[in-house]
Amino acid sequence: MARSVWLYSNRVRPALLEWSNPYDHLREVTHDDVHTYVRSLPGSASTATSKRP
Repeated sequence: MARSVWLYSNRVRPALLEWSNPYDHLREVTHDDVHTYVRSLPGSASTATSKRP
């Protein structure tokens, strides 16, 4: 379980670092910010993350 949390945390770390500059709190990140970030991911990473359950 702890390994899964670590892996997921490492996947979102680049986005969190990017958003830490313009925002003071994570709750300020908008849907558009997430969508823009996901669209910037290369190939299958973008496709895999943009699918809704």
